Amino acid sequence: MELSKYNIYSQKNNTITIFNTFSSALIQLDEESFKNLLTDKNDSNLTCKLLDMGILIRCREDEIRKYKYIQYSRMFRNNQILLYICPTMNCNFSCSYCFEAGNKKESNMSPEVEDAIVRFISKNKDKKIFLTWFGGEPLLNLKTIKNITDKLREMSIKYSSSLITNGSLLTKQAIDILKNIPIEFIQISIDGTKDTHDKRRYLHSGRGTFDTIIKGMKRVLNETSIPITIQVAIDKTNYQEYEKLISYFNEQFFPFIESKRIQLNFNIIKDRTNFDKYGICMNHQDYFHYLIHLKKLKIANTVNISLPAMAQPCMYNSVGSYAITPDGEIYKCIEHAGNIKKSVGNILEENISLSKLSMCMFKNNHMDNKECLNCPVLPICGGGCPIDREKDNDKNDLSCSFHKTYIDKLLSYIDL
Repeated sequence: MELSKYNIYSQKNNTITIFNTFSSALIQLDEESFKNLLTDKNDSNLTCKLLDMGILIRCREDEIRKYKYIQYSRMFRNNQILLYICPTMNCNFSCSYCFEAGNKKESNMSPEVEDAIVRFISKNKDKKIFLTWFGGEPLLNLKTIKNITDKLREMSIKYSSSLITNGSLLTKQAIDILKNIPIEFIQISIDGTKDTHDKRRYLHSGRGTFDTIIKGMKRVLNETSIPITIQVAIDKTNYQEYEKLISYFNEQFFPFIESKRIQLNFNIIKDRTNFDKYGICMNHQDYFHYLIHLKKLKIANTVNISLPAMAQPCMYNSVGSYAITPDGEIYKCIEHAGNIKKSVGNILEENISLSKLSMCMFKNNHMDNKECLNCPVLPICGGGCPIDREKDNDKNDLSCSFHKTYIDKLLSYIDL
């Protein structure tokens, strides 16, 4: 019997907090009980409890096999289809940090590609189907969204969908179409309150977009029942805007915030493409201090510090997950959309390269990496971004998780 390698420990005074990243178990022990765990003085009832929680294990090799089994089961889950459909790669914004900047093309999806997508979905109609309308800016080609929706409805194919948009084109005409589509939520990017947002997310003409987005949101909220998720991209220059935006929405949209029709999340801008302003990106230390800063503010409806769950495989190494661009090219990651060198097939040819799929799934696989398998945060990290692992040639420099350095420090801030 031994302590799990996936345990994270945090000590405060005479109390030790243990979080297991594999089982998500969390417990606090006094120092003496912890010291006696693997001795003759151990409490047998406590030992049994910790074995059930996965904090104590009987065999390290068995623990690794269990983790691999769960992850491979999820990677090869063949009962669902997840498609990111890009009706167009064109966009009406000029965001400096856009990871698609070099892949945008001014073209819309053709009827032939639309039909090929519908055929693909039809062949998988017995599976759980989820579509995400993506881009570019998908609402620049609302016609394709409507066409595919109408064809799937005519075939009585059940599916769910979401829309990821910059929010500038939520006109009355667009909403009249969207409210007849099975959309579970709309995700809109806002980078702060008006002044900051308008300097970061603007039209090609340079005109700001904050007021237009807010007007479109009001139409969605008043004319449909679709929930809205606000995604705030933050870096070293605008990190305070997330808290300002929460205060703004708490004041201006409180009934919708309270009912969770509106939810606000944030993500850290990462240097995905070596863009010219990469120096503004937050590192892991910046991110940690920002989380602690948010907790101390105690703003209502903000993202709270919480312990992460076991990481799910991303679309890159999951069966049945694809991004499809207007020309019918198929990709295994939305960050590759439009980069023809990364295509794994074309929907018009109804063929996907098995060789390329296997490369996505197994090249630089973290479950073949001894350092990863013995890392205490592996279950919540999941090996990091597969694209980073590919760039890094499996050296674990780019792909290592924020939690590898800071999960034990976060433990002391968790409300138990």
